[in-house]
Amino acid sequence: MTLQFKHFDTRLNQWIENPSDPSGILTEELQNTLLEAFFPDAKNDFSFGHIDENSAPEDLYNHPENHVLLLSSGGRLVYGPQKYLETIQAICPDQKDRGAYGSIFIGACQNAVKHPVNILIVDDITGENGDILPNDIAWRLVGDCHGKISPELATELSGTVSNVIQHRLGCFGGELDRRFGKGTVAPFRLNELPIKEKLNTTIDLILPTSSFKGGDKKNNPIRPGLYTDQMVFIGEKDRSQPSLVAISQTLDCAPFGIKDFLRQIEQEALELASIQKDPRKVAQRYCEAYEKFQKNRQLQIEENPEQNDISETETASQQDPIMYRLIKADLEGHCQLLSSQKVVDELERFMQNQWRDLSLGKTLKFNRAMIIPSKDLINGEICDMRFPEGEEILNFRSPYLNSNGMCISKNKYVPDALDPNGKPLLGVVVVNDETRERIAQRIAALQDKGIQTDEIVPAETESERQGRDFDGDTIGTETATKYPKFTQEVKRRNLPENAYSPIKKEEKASFPPDKPFEEIAIFMSDGISVGVINNHATAIEALESEIDLLQEYGNLSQKVEYVKTVGEHYNQLISQENNQRNPIPIKSQYRDYIVQFAQIANQTELTPELINQALLLNRQMYHDMIGEAGYQNQIAVDIFKSNRAPDLDVVKENSRLLHRNVEYIKSKKQHDVFRESGISTNGLSPRELMIQLVNEIY
Repeated sequence: MTLQFKHFDTRLNQWIENPSDPSGILTEELQNTLLEAFFPDAKNDFSFGHIDENSAPEDLYNHPENHVLLLSSGGRLVYGPQKYLETIQAICPDQKDRGAYGSIFIGACQNAVKHPVNILIVDDITGENGDILPNDIAWRLVGDCHGKISPELATELSGTVSNVIQHRLGCFGGELDRRFGKGTVAPFRLNELPIKEKLNTTIDLILPTSSFKGGDKKNNPIRPGLYTDQMVFIGEKDRSQPSLVAISQTLDCAPFGIKDFLRQIEQEALELASIQKDPRKVAQRYCEAYEKFQKNRQLQIEENPEQNDISETETASQQDPIMYRLIKADLEGHCQLLSSQKVVDELERFMQNQWRDLSLGKTLKFNRAMIIPSKDLINGEICDMRFPEGEEILNFRSPYLNSNGMCISKNKYVPDALDPNGKPLLGVVVVNDETRERIAQRIAALQDKGIQTDEIVPAETESERQGRDFDGDTIGTETATKYPKFTQEVKRRNLPENAYSPIKKEEKASFPPDKPFEEIAIFMSDGISVGVINNHATAIEALESEIDLLQEYGNLSQKVEYVKTVGEHYNQLISQENNQRNPIPIKSQYRDYIVQFAQIANQTELTPELINQALLLNRQMYHDMIGEAGYQNQIAVDIFKSNRAPDLDVVKENSRLLHRNVEYIKSKKQHDVFRESGISTNGLSPRELMIQLVNEIY
């Protein structure tokens, strides 16, 4: 099952040329897509339109063959003949879903089957399932976008029962006609379930209502129950596999925790420095890095587009396979090509990225696995069978907004971690999906039995802190004992009095029914806001952590200099606000912090007590700003599925209040970094200290 997509430029209204293709046009093939399942006769009918930040809605009406815009996935636009539009609109009656779920339709699957199956659909909130199973048992089998698959169907689809399958689903005919969905399914012996009445058939799939997307949810919601002989397309988008994930995103919030990593960073930097003048050793490292990347690539979980995972190192992903083969062959021969300019340039670029990755902490890794839920786990518990039971497990999900997202959970083995043969599922970590309501009920039940407990309902559950669902999300895990200082830091920051305010997650907002999809696609293609807001949040986290380090390790003169420097900036802000001709107001929620800090900084004598007061004021302001940045970031990551845009004016105004730019955030992207000198820093935040360490060795 293969679809061919020709590429065209929406502004020029021309096909994009590719002389090496027989057609002369840039063409892409995608196998086992849901789009092909819905349009089986449309092998060459679809095309991809290209847009950028300067594209306008009117550009999207262009097409070399007068086709129309059907779907979008970020900046990837799917065009096809007008005759297909009615079907697309029937599948996605809410206009936003044509953009929100475009990736589901065009995501290529490794394997796929299309034939009748028996599906039990379960309401994952109540367990309602059409009276086939007891509700409490059905509820335990599902989670947000997670269900179960029979060993027979799992084997047919993926050839194994050892992995959790990330799937794409389309339904044809009957009550579920034109319904589609995504999620994960774990192999499970469904024939052993306590079905209430004897069925004359077997159950192949158990899916939660949350796995189904699109459709008319208001007037025609998915009905829980058993659907027999339902024709479906089910594709294996990916499968769970063990791999690694960089923890670099977490370091800005760990001013004291980075002590656990500095020795490793230093040793790796010394190793790099020892080989960088030896072309043969650099070439060997180049080949080893490429081979390791290619091996791990086979095991990698392909993240959902919306997750915006930026944790991977840049080095290996930028290596050229042709250059690898050339250098590898030369190493095995007489090394005559290592002095050629093309190879020299490639190896210099490789070493540049090695140094960059190292200085930013991208070589620091946790284990990575796909998550599925278990009702046998409560908030604060996890099941990672790579580690001993009872251990404390550090765990986080990318993208990582702030230290609220780093959890410490107790390892508890549960049956949901096992495949039908009783062996641990590969590349899987089982987590709790307990809600605050369920926690409150559990605590109340204990108290009713006269059992005293210190547990309280948290401001956020672990699932909320990490923004988990189970449609293929992965987390990074490691034993807490391996990094004691980092663990201590996480525990301190996770105390209620130190944690950031929970990030409000807005309901998805639909667009007006008469709004052209071309305008919606442009709105949803915003790929810039997330990066801008992430950089803003990172800068504030760095400044907040810098204060922690200054309070702990700074001497009096350093603290005085800090207060004077920040105070000078705040005095300028106050002067701008008082300018009668062109006043620039200070944001009201931060004004008191700034005015009080400036008053302290203007004192003729700065006592230790006044200095400490000023530092605490600034830290609290940054703390509040990080919460505000998190809210804007949440809106930005949801922009591809909601009619709600982030307010970049908030970022602009809050950035104006900061006393310095965190230079490394911009400097790390410069093309000449680690060619002549390292990444520029202008402060003492955690990652800046790491960068300075690497710069010195470089």
